[in-house]
Amino acid sequence: MSRSEQAKKVMNSLKDILQKSKNEDLNNLRMVIALERAVARIEKHPKLSRHLVFKGGFVLLKTIETTRFTRDIDALALEISITQVPKLIEQALSMDLEDGLWFGDLKAEELHDQGSYGGYRFSCAFQI
Repeated sequence: MSRSEQAKKVMNSLKDILQKSKNEDLNNLRMVIALERAVARIEKHPKLSRHLVFKGGFVLLKTIETTRFTRDIDALALEISITQVPKLIEQALSMDLEDGLWFGDLKAEELHDQGSYGGYRFSCAFQI
């Protein structure tokens, strides 16, 4: 199945969800799908899957009934050089998992307010 066909299938499924649940919003659903598929790519990456621990609002959204909505994923990088993370994230997000999603235009911003641990904020475009 081509990426275009996969994307159409995903969008049709999202529309079906919207039809059944009037409480959902298409943009929020698209964001949740994108976050889930980004995590899937990170989990498929041979190095990142062993060194990142997810935390924060996204974990809450996926594990308990909550009305809190999030547009990001927080993670701790353990036993890996923080300087390696941006390149590894770029590699992970470039994987094609044949799910109709594309991630690109990745930007990494070093965070200086994260104490002695340091950190990065990543942003990227996605398309279904």
